[in-house]
Amino acid sequence: QLQRCHPVLRQSNCQLRVLLPLKIPEYAQPDVSIVVDAGESATDVYRSVAAILFAFNRATFDITLVHSLSREDRDRLQPLLDGLTFVEALPGEPRSAAINRAAFASKGRFIAFLGGQSEPASRWLDELIYPVELFDRIGAVSAQLLDGNGRLRETGARFLADGRLEAITGSGNPNSPEFSHTRQVDAVSRSGLLIERS
Repeated sequence: QLQRCHPVLRQSNCQLRVLLPLKIPEYAQPDVSIVVDAGESATDVYRSVAAILFAFNRATFDITLVHSLSREDRDRLQPLLDGLTFVEALPGEPRSAAINRAAFASKGRFIAFLGGQSEPASRWLDELIYPVELFDRIGAVSAQLLDGNGRLRETGARFLADGRLEAITGSGNPNSPEFSHTRQVDAVSRSGLLIERS
């Protein structure tokens, strides 16, 4: 399966012509249920799933896709992405409501949320779970978000004295000592967010 996922991640959506079947692992109770807020094209969705499957993790997971795909795209993808759960955003429904429906229906001990354009790195789920198991009273954990050039886009946010929210980005180097450690923050992005089921 890795041999199918890697070429997908090396190509742009325009170059992606042939979509081969991918198998999403199925567990009665996975460690993590991943809820993906998908793009609106079949290739965006396929790339998102390939990226998740390509990133090695010890944690077991399932994937739920929140989408606004056309019926044609959905019918095209369902046989290609065996084991993927589809949750359709209803017309006029706020996207957050559809994401909440997907989260409530999930089975994992943890729920991770990803944006449709995200490509997680190896061990990303393991690293998100680790602080929850290590520290008491963790409300949520989030990953560093990098842009397409590998520069730090966000690693949480903090409230300033005047009440404004400021993203913690600094120099843009994700390996800089000021950013490459566990820290307490006031807010995190929805993409790369992990919570424990209560």
